[in-house]
Amino acid sequence: MSENSKSWFRLRWRTMFLLVIVGPVVWSAYAYWSEYSEQAARKAREMMAPTAGSLCTVLYRKEELGISTNVQGKFVKLNDDWIVLKEESGGQIWFPREHVLLIRIKP
Repeated sequence: MSENSKSWFRLRWRTMFLLVIVGPVVWSAYAYWSEYSEQAARKAREMMAPTAGSLCTVLYRKEELGISTNVQGKFVKLNDDWIVLKEESGGQIWFPREHVLLIRIKP
């Protein structure tokens, strides 16, 4: 009987050792992969963004913002949440990305 309990005890230590070693390795690989995929998506989005200073027209859902459906201005920047245009009067307009339907870039 004592031989069986000793065998079970060894199996338990071996399993715990594997979990302690394999768990952080798997967690590290997942964290690296998720960060890499997020950076790749951000880089692809930045490559598709117009150059700063180009004249753009932004079309968006009127029912969401309650103002005219399109606005013209010079492109300033684009990030995960916002599109920023500079008006002719000098002010900046920030649009939430989820409400934008189309960005038309004028040559």
